[in-house]
Amino acid sequence: MPALPVIALATAGIAGAISASESNKASKAASSAAADQAKKQQEIEAQLKAKNEEESAGKENAAQTAKQRQQQLAQASLGRGDTILSSPLGSLGNQQTGRKTLLGE
Repeated sequence: MPALPVIALATAGIAGAISASESNKASKAASSAAADQAKKQQEIEAQLKAKNEEESAGKENAAQTAKQRQQQLAQASLGRGDTILSSPLGSLGNQQTGRKTLLGE
């Protein structure tokens, strides 16, 4: 009869070792999954940051282009008085460039 308790203890010991081994494997798998998740999160954050930087650069370029366009239009409107009948310097003062109406004014 003394063999029975020894077999029971050996079986319990083996079961405990298997349980510890499985627990260790599960722990390693969980840490690996957590590391993978963190890496993916960092990649996503880097992509979002790059996208935001591109958008802000695009907005700055659009604002700069609009400003340049306004300056060009302003310069072009100033050159309306520069004709053959005036001088190479343009007219000396504010000239009315509107058309005559049917009433002559």
